[in-house]
Amino acid sequence: VEDHHNPDFSDLRLKHYFSPDLVLPFQIRRGCVYGKCLFCEHPVFMEQESKSRNNPKILSLVQSISNLLEKNQTNNLFFIDEMILPNEMDQICSTINQSKLAINFIFYSYFSNALLKEGRLQLWKEAGLKKMWMGLESFDENVLKKMEKHRPNDSVEQCLSLFKEHDLPVHLFLLLGFPGETPESLEYTINKLISYEDKLKNPFFSFDLFAYTVYINSQAYKLQKKLEIECYEKGDLDIGIIDWKLKNGLNNQAVQDFIKVSQKKLLDVYGQKHNNSVNLMKMNCLQDSTHLLYINHQEKILS
Repeated sequence: VEDHHNPDFSDLRLKHYFSPDLVLPFQIRRGCVYGKCLFCEHPVFMEQESKSRNNPKILSLVQSISNLLEKNQTNNLFFIDEMILPNEMDQICSTINQSKLAINFIFYSYFSNALLKEGRLQLWKEAGLKKMWMGLESFDENVLKKMEKHRPNDSVEQCLSLFKEHDLPVHLFLLLGFPGETPESLEYTINKLISYEDKLKNPFFSFDLFAYTVYINSQAYKLQKKLEIECYEKGDLDIGIIDWKLKNGLNNQAVQDFIKVSQKKLLDVYGQKHNNSVNLMKMNCLQDSTHLLYINHQEKILS
């Protein structure tokens, strides 16, 4: 209930969240700057908000961040943009460093050769970057082509090698079951992920395995006949089809069963073999912003 007699009431509410510390969400622009992945429900929203694609004024943006952090007495920030371009993050981090702003932050990015630019990750870490969220989706080229998610073939391996070099943890999103998927391609993606065991060895590594949902705002929903998806039952709020079948017979239930087996397999590799099973289970259960607090807490213990 709003208290119009207390002008500070809205500020006090932030301190009442059930959290060991405050992490402020911050958005530069709405929607995704790529907006072509067929599985995603965001492109429609982005087209409606096309004005939000305007380039941000970095100096005033960082000043706004500084004011928010000071006002709310926290150093933790979560950039909630669907994607921030590397050159924009360079400018943001350079300005943060120049202003000597003490900050811990996380953000969503994507696999590309742009991340390999010399000095880029070091600049971001010096500005306070603690972890990156990356949309991996699949290792199968046919599935990625169907998704219209384009990336250089070798960018994932090179990026993961660079992350390890800079001791930068990542969270990987995998989307399993999109048209073009087969039982063999599912196995290929998980086995490929396991093959990067050495590159992903980090106490704060985490991942999500998602079964594909045909969201009604996505291009895939509009192209379901062309993609040869048979759609059946809608899920909660009727925003997506959770019961579907591909032309080759693969269906949602088969993918869900595969994910259960794969979760255990990945936990065995990235948990027990790295003496990190408890941490990995914790990380996979946390909300994105809480990862930042978990890393901050663990770093204080280690220091």
